[in-house]
Amino acid sequence: MFTIENRAHTIYYGLLNLTIVAALIGAVVLIANNLMQIPALWFISGFGLLTLMLLMGGWQAQRTQAHDARTIWSFWAGIAYGLTLFAGGHWFGLSTFIPDLLLLWIVGLALLAFWNGSTLQMMLVAGLTGIWLYLVFLYGYSYMPGLLIIMAIYAFAGQRRFAPAIFLAAIVLTLLLLNLYAYDLLLPAHFPLQFSITQLLITLALVSSLHAVVALLESRNAAQSPWPAYGEALHKLTQVIGVAALLPFALRAPWEMLRAAFDGGLVGLVLGFALLMVTAILVFGRQTSAALRATFCGWALGYLLVAIGIDDHMLDMMHFSGQAYLPLIGIGMTVAAAGAYLVSGLYRICLVRMSVGVGLLFVAAMALMTEWIDGYRGQALLWLGVALILWIVTQNLHRQLNPLIAPLAARTAPRLRQEAAL
Repeated sequence: MFTIENRAHTIYYGLLNLTIVAALIGAVVLIANNLMQIPALWFISGFGLLTLMLLMGGWQAQRTQAHDARTIWSFWAGIAYGLTLFAGGHWFGLSTFIPDLLLLWIVGLALLAFWNGSTLQMMLVAGLTGIWLYLVFLYGYSYMPGLLIIMAIYAFAGQRRFAPAIFLAAIVLTLLLLNLYAYDLLLPAHFPLQFSITQLLITLALVSSLHAVVALLESRNAAQSPWPAYGEALHKLTQVIGVAALLPFALRAPWEMLRAAFDGGLVGLVLGFALLMVTAILVFGRQTSAALRATFCGWALGYLLVAIGIDDHMLDMMHFSGQAYLPLIGIGMTVAAAGAYLVSGLYRICLVRMSVGVGLLFVAAMALMTEWIDGYRGQALLWLGVALILWIVTQNLHRQLNPLIAPLAARTAPRLRQEAAL
């Protein structure tokens, strides 16, 4: 529970970090304006000594069981270690290749994160790992160290009681690694970098296959295990990505761009449908929630529509001749997603879900008005329909909030009358 003591600790350590940041800004300004006068060995030795002092501070905090202080000491020790590593590596000629220095920094930060159990430091490791993977992709080096770091991030998430941000960061890094490796296989001579429909299809299929991971995690009922909660967080991530991917397909321009960029290759379609079939077996073959199955069905339908939209052979197989109406189907899916978020938001009284539902409803209305409805009468009816839906939602929300607000109003009414009398 977020008690007054916890709030005081949070404010204190937040102000302490801001103090350190302000001091660092002053030090950086001072060093930057006198960099040519500072000997390189002094610079490297100073940051190396600072790293040791911060590590000693973290060790001392560990002895006194001051976990928050140890996290702060360790985090800034990792930053100082990075500065020392990059400066020393360049000055002494040990390494001038940025990905190698970045990898050494990531390894040091990961060790500090495991030592202190710092979620913040492991998030920094995940962010730097994403940058390192992209640099290695550009230079054409092995991804194996990145794979090992991602496995370490999964291990860290498994050790923590609940760290969904770390687990989701590892999932995103895994998708990034698979995408970069697939791009290397499909386009070995990939310079200059170019947009690939095959890569897009594989990416969509990989994200949809995350529902299989959610199904596996939901089936784990071990006591005190964080994995079912991680599965729920991953399910929410797939919903967010699905909504973000759905919005462009409510317009004609993205469909025309995809169709123009399709090169006739069927590798992406075949791999995508294979992943969808395996995922369907795991989602529907296990005891999974109805929400997970509905989300997966939405992803599968969206993938099928993309395949129909770009490949004429799929049109013939499906006996579908209304390719021009695919954006309208996208609008229908957006409206369905808006309805699902509005209903769940009303049921749980969740402002975030209701806001997402309202936003999707407005996006669908704007797409209909700009792409399909030309006359002012039709546009007026459209927005009156949106207003009617929002009025129904508002009335239902008011009906659910009344039992909660009425007791509070009854308790505060006498005090308000006394204050008014005074």
